[in-house]
Amino acid sequence: MTAFEAARLVELLSFTRSVRLSAGVPEEDVTAAWDQGVLTVRAPIGTAEKASRTIEITRGA
Repeated sequence: MTAFEAARLVELLSFTRSVRLSAGVPEEDVTAAWDQGVLTVRAPIGTAEKASRTIEITRGA
């Protein structure tokens, strides 16, 4: 295989994918690995702050 053929093969096998991260996911902790044709992307789940509230329960008449 010539260098040109090898470069062309890499070009044909290349692809790009973008993923929008949820708020709270630290971008620097996202990893990706390609192994035997399987792409694995790992991103830690951010800690979302949930607003808590108290609901008063009343007794029916």
